[in-house]
Amino acid sequence: FNLDMFSAASLNPGQVIDAAGMLPMMAERRVVVLKDVDDLKAKDLESLTPLLDHTNSASTSIVIMTAVKADM
Repeated sequence: FNLDMFSAASLNPGQVIDAAGMLPMMAERRVVVLKDVDDLKAKDLESLTPLLDHTNSASTSIVIMTAVKADM
């Protein structure tokens, strides 16, 4: 219930942001995984900045972004 996985190839930024904002079900945290972030266009990557802007210690989601090249 608390794991959402997304791929950059079929990215809908709104879905990723919504998944990260959902409350966990019967657990302390949710995990949202976005694979192949280095394949994103700058426009799509920029649309994900709200995920980084709203992080705090009371957050109920953990967002993991994977990439082959982490130089972005």
